[in-house]
Amino acid sequence: MYVDKYKNFEELQNNETEGIDFTIRLQEIVSNWAVITPHGGGIEPGTSELVRAIAGNDYSYYSFEGTKNSKNIDLHITSEYFDERLGNEIVQSSKNVIVFHGCTGYPDKILIGGLDLKNRALLASLLNETGFIVDNTPPPDLSGSKPDNICNRGKSKKGIQLELDTTVRKRLFKGLNRKGRKEKLSEFYSLVKTVKEFLATASL
Repeated sequence: MYVDKYKNFEELQNNETEGIDFTIRLQEIVSNWAVITPHGGGIEPGTSELVRAIAGNDYSYYSFEGTKNSKNIDLHITSEYFDERLGNEIVQSSKNVIVFHGCTGYPDKILIGGLDLKNRALLASLLNETGFIVDNTPPPDLSGSKPDNICNRGKSKKGIQLELDTTVRKRLFKGLNRKGRKEKLSEFYSLVKTVKEFLATASL
């Protein structure tokens, strides 16, 4: 089991340099949803690109991105303890939150967690109809069920967490390295379209 190098953002910030080791991208819009990744860039590759494409000009987004040449995993702060100020502000000012992560060990699957059980089921159904394999009963460590998980810190106190296995993310881009992620494949656009449709129709 991986153990985070840093226990919170203050500790990370004291040891890593913004603009070199990590960057923060965000967009604040008055909307019912915020689209988030606390492990973007090279930390869990592919999540940043998804968050920005899904948010478009319609939703707030926040992306904490590892930009180190190697060992971006050092920048991983577990969702319950992720406390970067700008990310917290966007999440807490939004009614609903959907968070994207990358995982390994669940070939070809998207795991859906979070405390918003009703909308989780709706999104799982839409993704299954699109051709993705979805698990709506993830294991406890990937369930997003803790109240202090970043996905559950919006005004509704219940959000959605998506964990995309590496095998899924590899089908979205030409490659998962920095250069490869610049070229999106058809499944990327299919996933983005489906999540956008969900956000437009989900119950609030």
